Amino acid sequence: MEAFDTIIGQGVKLQGNLTNQGAIQINGSVEGEIRSESMILIGQSAKVKGPLIAKIVEIMGEIEGTVTAEEKIEIQPKGRLLGDATTNNLIIKQGAIFIGRSEMPKNSAQNSKTESPKE
Repeated sequence: MEAFDTIIGQGVKLQGNLTNQGAIQINGSVEGEIRSESMILIGQSAKVKGPLIAKIVEIMGEIEGTVTAEEKIEIQPKGRLLGDATTNNLIIKQGAIFIGRSEMPKNSAQNSKTESPKE
């Protein structure tokens, strides 16, 4: 488990953009863009409105907005994503809610193509 550089507590309400090179954990309420060069964890009590951009996004609370993750997006059983997801790896656990579209970046789709055997 990664150590979090920034933690937004359960009772905190934040309006505005949040950017960090390290990992971010959200347990409160945020309205605005959240960006990390590492990981964003949306805790069970969190409610987020706005886009998220990171390498890895794990959702245990609620997000209303687009989520872009270079490596993966994982929606846990009580997590809710109401918006579009762009990532190389989307994991939706049983009980999770995802209402939106998912998209795999073009360069990752090209990398995952398998060559047909030569005859």
